[in-house]
Amino acid sequence: MKILNFKFKSVCSLTFILLWNFSFAQGRIEIYNDSIRTFLYSNPNKAKHFSHKLLRSAKAGELPDEEAKAYCFLADLSGALMQKDSAFYYFDKAIQKTINSGNQKLELVFKINKASYLFNQFDFETALSLYDECLQLSNIQKNEEAIDYILIKKASINYELERYADALKDYKALLTKNSPNKINSLNIKLGLVKVYSKLNLPDSANIYIKSGISESKISNLNEHEIHFMTQLGIIYMDKKNYIIAKSTFDSALNYAVKIQNTNLITEIKI
Repeated sequence: MKILNFKFKSVCSLTFILLWNFSFAQGRIEIYNDSIRTFLYSNPNKAKHFSHKLLRSAKAGELPDEEAKAYCFLADLSGALMQKDSAFYYFDKAIQKTINSGNQKLELVFKINKASYLFNQFDFETALSLYDECLQLSNIQKNEEAIDYILIKKASINYELERYADALKDYKALLTKNSPNKINSLNIKLGLVKVYSKLNLPDSANIYIKSGISESKISNLNEHEIHFMTQLGIIYMDKKNYIIAKSTFDSALNYAVKIQNTNLITEIKI
C-alpha cells in the first residue's frame, strides 16, 4: 500500500511539473508575441530578436502553430529589412509547418502573406499562381472575406500586367457581389477607377471617384480618400487641366501630411 501511495505521489508530482512547464512556456510565448507586436514596425531588428526567442520556446514546448507563427513573423520582418532570401526561406518554413500539422487556416494566412510579398516584389506571375492556391483553400474553408481579398489581388495583378480588359471584368464581377467589408468595397472601386483611366474612360472613372470619396469619408478611411483624390488629380492631368490637377494634388498632399502618412506623401510627390 505504501508503494502504491509512493507511485501515486510520484505521478502527481510529474503531472504538476509537466503542467507547470507548459504554463511557463505558454507565458513566455505570450510575452514574446506581445514584444514582437510592439516592435514590429518601430524596430524590426528587435522584433526579429524576439521572433527567434518565440521560435525556440515553441520548439521546446512542441507547439507547432506557434512555431509556424514565429517563422511567419521572421519572414515578414526579413522582408521589411530587405533580406529577400531569408523572407522566402521563412515563408516556406511557416507554410510547410502548417501543412505538416494539418492547420489549413494558418496555411491560408501564410500563403496569402507570401503571395502579397511576391506582389510587392513585382513578381506578379508567381504571386498569381500562389493566389490561385489560396483561392482553392478559401473555397474549401468557405472564407468569403478571404475569397474577396484574393480576387481583388488577382484583379490588381491583371492591372499591373496591363491586362486591362481582364482587370475590368474581374472588378465588375466583384462589385456585383456587394461585399459588406468596406475596405474591400473601396479597393474594388479604386481598381475600377484605375482601369477606366487606363482605358481612357474618365467619365466612368469619375463615377467611382465620387462614390469612393463619399464612402471613405463616412467610414473615416482617410488613406482611401487620399487615393481617390490622387486618381482625380491624374484624370485632370490627362485632360490637361493642369491648374485644377495641381490644386487636387495639393489637397491630397496636405491631407496625407495631416495624417502623417509618409508613404502617401512620397507617392503624391512623385
